[in-house]
Amino acid sequence: MKIIVKSAVLAAVVASPFVLADGHEESRLEASGNVAFATDYVFRGISQSDSRMSIQGGLDLGYALTDSISVYAGTWASNVDFNDGDKTSAEFDAYAGFSGNVLGIDWDLGGLGYIYPGEHDYDYAEVYGSLGHSFDLGGVQPSVAVGVNYSPDNFGGSGDAFYGWTNIDIGLPSNWIPGDVTLNMHGGRQWIQDNATFGTPDYWEWSAGMTYTVLGFDLGVHYHDTELNDNECFGGTSLCDARVVATVGRAL
Repeated sequence: MKIIVKSAVLAAVVASPFVLADGHEESRLEASGNVAFATDYVFRGISQSDSRMSIQGGLDLGYALTDSISVYAGTWASNVDFNDGDKTSAEFDAYAGFSGNVLGIDWDLGGLGYIYPGEHDYDYAEVYGSLGHSFDLGGVQPSVAVGVNYSPDNFGGSGDAFYGWTNIDIGLPSNWIPGDVTLNMHGGRQWIQDNATFGTPDYWEWSAGMTYTVLGFDLGVHYHDTELNDNECFGGTSLCDARVVATVGRAL
């Protein structure tokens, strides 16, 4: 279950025209990839890899329909461990949508499917939407985004589900330290129709940390937590407990 914005609603590929090497022809198509290693795979505050290391990667394709509207599609994958007798050990996501900017407001609308090879009873889909805005305050560059995801048949057949979230990211001036430093803050609320089937009651989750980009690598350290105690977490597990996750990633 992928964190959107690579942190919990998907980061849209906003493709824009670029000039080819000959300086004349333009292309509105943009392709990119990413790979990351993490000490844990946390999704909406809950470990998806049984508190163990995760290897993740994805491919994205975007096309600029106009100067302010793009269409995109992509895939993403990670190892998972749900302590379910090895019914599945991987997650594959596929998503597509539209993104753009109107009067300085970034918007994103799309759909996302989660696929678990070996246990398709886990498979489910969501639609999502978000709005965001970036500021420039004398070199400090904060951005704020809010969004919501809806699934008509959530993970494991747990019924309707809504997830609302807010992200605040603050880019620090580049002359403060070599590379790019961004402070990240996130909060979200998960509502689930059939809590017994899912394994938890509705809950709040949050995270805070920083991302440091240098020499083409993205280094991250983030604290994650939920309001759930162990008895409320899948019948008595520590998967919903507070944890610190370190990541090393690179765009390809």
